[in-house]
Amino acid sequence: MIVYSLIFVLSIGGVLAMLRRQRQEFGQLTFADFMENLLGEIREIWETRLRDKFYLFLEKRLRGIRIIFLRVETKLSRALARLRGIKEKNGNGGGGGNGVH
Repeated sequence: MIVYSLIFVLSIGGVLAMLRRQRQEFGQLTFADFMENLLGEIREIWETRLRDKFYLFLEKRLRGIRIIFLRVETKLSRALARLRGIKEKNGNGGGGGNGVH
């Protein structure tokens, strides 16, 4: 807990030192300008770095999900074929006199 308190105090001290050095810029800063600049930087980072990586990540995950669904479909088809085989082996379940009680 002492370590965290020390980190907190040093962080506050660093912020105060930055504000003292940049007093004029801090006085001119408005929230709207700050948000506009922040959104511009985020948009630039998205366009230059993250968009292609995100689409590649999404494509890989969707391909993996598709493979899982195809495997499930194959297993269900095999199970259905086995059930049909059992049904045909037992004579379709109709009382045709083939020894089924």
